[in-house]
Amino acid sequence: MVIDLSRCVGCNSCTLACKVSNGTPPAMFFSHVDIEEQGTYPDAMNIYTPRCACTAPRLPVSRTARPGRPIAMRTASCA
Repeated sequence: MVIDLSRCVGCNSCTLACKVSNGTPPAMFFSHVDIEEQGTYPDAMNIYTPRCACTAPRLPVSRTARPGRPIAMRTASCA
């Protein structure tokens, strides 16, 4: 997915597009939009940065969520 950061207004359409294309269950998202406030009144503004969770560091395969049950990892990317 290609996102023009100069035109991003924080609408989360990219988040929904990623969710639909990856078929994730309800309440599970691979991406989100970070909102950072910069400046002070009256010149304050928001900076929106779309993030893909697939680019986060992966857990080692040996880590377990519950004893005896390994964490399942998806091999698909958010691209």
